[in-house]
Amino acid sequence: MSDSDKSNNWTPENINTFNLDPDLASMLRAMFKAPPIHQPSEFWKMYVRKNIQQLQDEGINNFKNTVNQNYFHWIGGNLREQRHALIKNLGIHKFLLVYFNSLLFPQLEYKPKFWKVSQWRKYRLFLEMLYKYAKNQDRLKLLNDLSEPTEGSPIVIKVNGKLISQDICNSVIEINNAGCERSGDKKRHFIELGAGYGRVAYCVMKTFTNVKYTIIDIPPALYIAQWYLSKTLQDKKVFKFREFSDYSHIKDEFEQADIAFLLPQQAELLPDKSSDLFINISSLHEMTKQQIAYWFNQIDRLCSGYFYTKQWIVHENKSDAIIVKREDYPVKPHWKEIYNRQCEVQPRFFEALYKI
Repeated sequence: MSDSDKSNNWTPENINTFNLDPDLASMLRAMFKAPPIHQPSEFWKMYVRKNIQQLQDEGINNFKNTVNQNYFHWIGGNLREQRHALIKNLGIHKFLLVYFNSLLFPQLEYKPKFWKVSQWRKYRLFLEMLYKYAKNQDRLKLLNDLSEPTEGSPIVIKVNGKLISQDICNSVIEINNAGCERSGDKKRHFIELGAGYGRVAYCVMKTFTNVKYTIIDIPPALYIAQWYLSKTLQDKKVFKFREFSDYSHIKDEFEQADIAFLLPQQAELLPDKSSDLFINISSLHEMTKQQIAYWFNQIDRLCSGYFYTKQWIVHENKSDAIIVKREDYPVKPHWKEIYNRQCEVQPRFFEALYKI
């Protein structure tokens, strides 16, 4: 039986037969022992298998070219709408300046090996426009202090001597919209559910002061984020994933850490109102409706501050046979809506900010 066939019947007992990194195997064993509400939806079971196979085939050092395409990263035809949205937002004069700049300086040295030159020129133009838009939206001036890390083999261009990626630009836009400031008098606790490889966490921890960041996710995303952020933020104290059943057993180490990695079931063990900002970007709609309701209850329990969410306006999850619409999210009546609007760059998405 192939690894692909076996992965359709994963159990905590047979994980060892896949020759996985011990950290990833540990996360998978714990995940599959969790209660049903914490299990991946059918949608994500498919991507767990696919993403682990990509890691085994291409290696973690290349994940930004493989696994990352299943996170909030776009290539090919998926960029058409975003290009049109950016042209409309920037205006024709700025667009023409960007167009001729990308034509004259295509930066072919950064072209992914298997991309055609024509594909790269389109992507280079898109990324330059996205950078201009992010720069316009960057009230916190995050781009002044950010450059895309080379870990994971990112798809980048160079702007003002710095490597710039789609992930850096989108993260800067989202952080600026999340109702937070770069510094605070007391240490703040940000929690992100479904963080992918940790692109937002990286940008926050490189530019903010007095912040602790906790990522809650399923493997292999949690495994990749732990590997990536441990490498790119070596000055930060990391609470690596481990199983625990009582918060008091890990309280001191967890609270002293700058970055922490948890599986979904472990969120229940965190203290009430221990988060100042809760973030979810493009993953709530990939859950079952029971799981969405569960997480809105957890967000309400954990957060005493702001909740930032960015999701598809309409998302059809064929694997779980459900359609999730913008109006389906069970927002609590006592939450104060700061805004709820269509995203300018990704027009099929909406973003909302709530004060809890």
